[in-house]
Amino acid sequence: MAFSTALSGLTAASSDLDVTANNIANADTIGFKDARAQFADVYAAGAVNLNNSVIGQGVRLSSTKQQFTQGNISTSSSNLDLAISGDGFYTLKDANGYAYSRNGQFGEDKSGNVISSTGQALQVYPPLINGGFNTGTLSNLNLQTAQSAPLATTKGTVILNLPANTAPPSVAVFDPTNALSYNQSTSTTVYDTLGNAYPATMYFSAVAAAPTPAPTGVPPNTWAVNMTVGTNPVTGAPNPASLTPQYLTFNSAGAVSATETTLGTAIPVATSGGVLTFAGYSPTDGAATPMSLAFDFSKTTQYGGQFGVTSITQNGYATGQLSTVAIDPAGIVSAVYTNGRSTQLGQLAMAS
Repeated sequence: MAFSTALSGLTAASSDLDVTANNIANADTIGFKDARAQFADVYAAGAVNLNNSVIGQGVRLSSTKQQFTQGNISTSSSNLDLAISGDGFYTLKDANGYAYSRNGQFGEDKSGNVISSTGQALQVYPPLINGGFNTGTLSNLNLQTAQSAPLATTKGTVILNLPANTAPPSVAVFDPTNALSYNQSTSTTVYDTLGNAYPATMYFSAVAAAPTPAPTGVPPNTWAVNMTVGTNPVTGAPNPASLTPQYLTFNSAGAVSATETTLGTAIPVATSGGVLTFAGYSPTDGAATPMSLAFDFSKTTQYGGQFGVTSITQNGYATGQLSTVAIDPAGIVSAVYTNGRSTQLGQLAMAS
């Protein structure tokens, strides 16, 4: 009996060393949680409190418990590596069913699925068309390698300052090739329905005031605005001499007070919103035509000082290639494209 009791102690000590050795061996295993050996006394069978001479028969390994405490989070060189902050497991799937892991080292298979080192596919809740995620089903996290579709420019915002007390151009008839026929110009980029980019240039010309009764009168602080896309005018006929400008009129405080398509027929900003629409450009690359560009000038000013552009924005963008994959603290995975757009691919299905 004494030999058996001593042997149980040696066996228990050996089991403890096995657990410790396994912890050390997995020191560099990503996501590994160390284990702790737990032991129990072994007693001879006997009625409780009736046999005072019962001698213990040694010790045994009762269980090996993994310690699911938060580990250190480190930076890796792979864009697909993940780390769990707090509790939970990644949900993985293969032909044999579901598995769970805290190892966040992932790669990509030939089909674009994000997989573990053992080939199991990482599971996510798929996105819904109207936003959110379908938490009632799981799907493989698949990286969309297709191009991001372009969006044609339809509107924009122009914020700049036109110098007050500017004299009209010395050449009365506007011609985009003649700098003497306008006072200031600035450019931005617009896109057609195929994602092709074109330079759009806006030309600003001070108009001499002629405060006669409408419809022939020209109020003070009025500017003519023309636009070309590439070398093509978009506010009138192809001949620059017959371009039809649009007009901005400013009040005594330097703010836009009216927009006009024809002098003497001022449209209050409260009605038009300060928007000038430049229409008529037809791309020759097979894109939808004609393009119509509505730019909001309501925050443009006419102050003393120099011409200055604060910002010009527009809502179009080109075709995009997959650039990187991003994930937020809520586990939402998004594909980010070179055109600045992003698409939600799913939300990580974390198991507990």
